[in-house]
Amino acid sequence: MNMVTYPWNVIQQINDILGTSVKNGDTSNIATSCWVPAVDIHEEKNSYVIKADLPGMSKNNIEVFMENGTLSIKGERKEENKTEGNNYSRTERVYGKFHRQFTLPDSVDTEGISANFKDGVLTLSIPKKELSKPKRICILEHDENQQLINADNQK
Repeated sequence: MNMVTYPWNVIQQINDILGTSVKNGDTSNIATSCWVPAVDIHEEKNSYVIKADLPGMSKNNIEVFMENGTLSIKGERKEENKTEGNNYSRTERVYGKFHRQFTLPDSVDTEGISANFKDGVLTLSIPKKELSKPKRICILEHDENQQLINADNQK
């Protein structure tokens, strides 16, 4: 029996072998990134919140910017200087540049985005636009003498 291999399965197998991440179709990392910081995204009543794990970084090495409806987080984690005499038997931490992009819905207030960096976690708060509340329109009525009567039937 011949097995049919779908292109997505092949891509997933390649990603598994290389250790890259295209989980659930997530393509928010840019192809030139050396590493991809993990993020959590959740919705609150009045905003969206993105939390990005950036351990070992300072805020001076991180950029957040908004352009054409796309929020970008980019930066670089620099490798620590290895001192002479220390013999490393294993190095697992990843260093280098990263770049994540997120397309935001039209319902956000891009001018109100705020960023906070504490204990290696970048927290972005993205406020939602205030929805316009329905405005009640008063219906006016004329009496038989063509005088205006308001909605409360008062002259």
